[in-house]
Amino acid sequence: MAAFLYSDVYLGMLWVFEGDKSAQAELAFSRDGSEWQRVSPGEIFFRQGEPGSWDSNGILAVAPVIHGDRIYFYYAGWNVPYTDSKFVKQPDGRVIAIDEELARVQAGWVENGKRMQWAIGMATLRLDGFISLHAGKRPGVLTTKSFEATGGKLLLNADVRGDLRTEVLGENAEPLPGYAADDSYPIRSNEIQVKVRWKHGRTVEKLRGKRIRLRFIMREGDLYSFRFD
Repeated sequence: MAAFLYSDVYLGMLWVFEGDKSAQAELAFSRDGSEWQRVSPGEIFFRQGEPGSWDSNGILAVAPVIHGDRIYFYYAGWNVPYTDSKFVKQPDGRVIAIDEELARVQAGWVENGKRMQWAIGMATLRLDGFISLHAGKRPGVLTTKSFEATGGKLLLNADVRGDLRTEVLGENAEPLPGYAADDSYPIRSNEIQVKVRWKHGRTVEKLRGKRIRLRFIMREGDLYSFRFD
């Protein structure tokens, strides 16, 4: 598993092998780097290429590089049958050594009209784009746990085709005056950092030190993350 620290959690790409047919990855996370959980068991996070492509039989990636608002994954890909042994069985039944297979690939090996390849590729992801909370045409609602407001601007990373409104709740789980959904200006955009705004210029800066919850009410969109700045 390729593991790396992302913000305050550990993320990992747990490689799943299907015999000699494929190598793909599921997403896992850990709070301490020791105990790990799959984010969505059985769902592929980093999948191999389409049939006929150079990386159609498997991929292996290392920890990503973060630059600007993108995450870059450099990976090895191939369309030859995968094996973790020192020898590999060919379609005609012959068994050859891995280094011999590599030499054949480097020499331009063609099998059934298809060039066999091992190569390096790059895949990209939006910042914080590992997973999202999705809402369809019917509005979806997410309420956070209670936490102490740190003030500053509330910024969302979201791709909203419909609309997204934000409420601030007090300790009684009811919207604070001026911070209800009707007071929130709807977000209708695809941005890495979009500022949440309420009517009359209200901000979360005024709530510094208070115990609050956030409630997101979204229709047709994806919410990736939120933070205070």
